[in-house]
Amino acid sequence: MNILLLVATTVFFFGSWPVVGRLSGMPSAQMIFLVNIITVIVTGVAAMKSPLPQNVILTGTMILLASVAGVMNSIGHLGFGKIITYQESMLPMGIMMSLVPAMALAAGAVAGEQKLNLPQVGGITLVVFGIFIIVYFATPKEVLPQQQIIQHIVQAP
Repeated sequence: MNILLLVATTVFFFGSWPVVGRLSGMPSAQMIFLVNIITVIVTGVAAMKSPLPQNVILTGTMILLASVAGVMNSIGHLGFGKIITYQESMLPMGIMMSLVPAMALAAGAVAGEQKLNLPQVGGITLVVFGIFIIVYFATPKEVLPQQQIIQHIVQAP
């Protein structure tokens, strides 16, 4: 499969499902529950069609770490459900989605899976600074507690 096509398809679906979920009007916990049930069904079918390679044996550590990842994903999805159903603004969803790549790089570095070089650290810094700009210059309807804190820091003597 063409990796660029896979990335584009993934970005489209992963980036737009929250908006579709928000449009459903369902309360956040129920919407996220239904989304995850459908996700389990779809990924379950895909997993059944993709058996383990013969040389892979699932170990206790593999299962434990995958289970911890599942708990972390569940907590993230519950919070994400609240973020995408936030009625005042789409800004929190944009902020969260923008910070996910920076968090993934940082987590990869902590876990020893990703060596961070200067351009990557600079990129993470630019992402965080970009979010700062978005929050600071949000329209009045989109004022968040974070923006009030940032404005207070900027105006501090």
